[in-house]
Amino acid sequence: MKSFIITFILVISLMTLAASMTGFTSLKNLKSERIEKNGDIVTLVSNGIYKGNPLYFTTAAIGFDTVRLFISLPILIFAFIFYLRGSLKAGMILAGILFNYFYQYFEFVMAFTYNRMFLLYTLNFSLSFITGSMLLISISNALIKSKKFQERFPVKTIAVFLITGGFLLLLKCLGETGNSLIGGVQPHTMIGQHTLWDQAMDIGIIFPFCLITGILLLKRVFFSYLMSISGLIFFANLTMSVIIGEIISSRFTGILNIPGIIVFSILEMLSIIFILRVIGVGKSSDFVLLK
Repeated sequence: MKSFIITFILVISLMTLAASMTGFTSLKNLKSERIEKNGDIVTLVSNGIYKGNPLYFTTAAIGFDTVRLFISLPILIFAFIFYLRGSLKAGMILAGILFNYFYQYFEFVMAFTYNRMFLLYTLNFSLSFITGSMLLISISNALIKSKKFQERFPVKTIAVFLITGGFLLLLKCLGETGNSLIGGVQPHTMIGQHTLWDQAMDIGIIFPFCLITGILLLKRVFFSYLMSISGLIFFANLTMSVIIGEIISSRFTGILNIPGIIVFSILEMLSIIFILRVIGVGKSSDFVLLK
């Protein structure tokens, strides 16, 4: 437990540092310029940490950093406190957030133009994975023994949501890449980037994860309960970040994607509702304590 606490404190410190350096701090003096690249006109960030990256990609990243700094990090700290007091539910939330951080920072390392945040991003995704793995090992046995928790878990509802959300994400990504596969036309989301790393992660990792988790959850495989929490947290974090990113982007483009914001707002509300349902599974007397 001591090694886990030390690693967790290090994770919190590095996450806070990274998010504070790249969130609203970057937005204050953010400048952009339109240049021609490979025959296309692309708007790139012209200063700061995100210099050389497409503007739309940068505003999305700032959205993730904002959500991380003001929402998920405080939740992470509270979940950690309750986990130390023996709450299995807090441990599941904690694991979900940590693996979500691993995904985000791994994507940042691979997708962004090299900048001075590279090593910090690398440390963050590495420590998130290590800490999350340590946590899973410690709570797996408690979850297996938690019969009341498993019996009251809203299995069908969350399984359907994850499978549906996974397919919606798949359709979104295929829609963004479809023309290039059929007609050889470069997707607009690729302009300014060397490849569609974000779409590759969503198609190759997130979609299979949601589909497999939903199926395993319907079969009540004990490990799927942990996986489903990670899936719900992913959707909650993704949709909130996209909404904030769209609002920030409209400041520079003058165009606000209202239909997209409405769709993602619905997904955000559903994700939060299901997370709250999971937290509320079982009465206080049924709280499983880690021993």
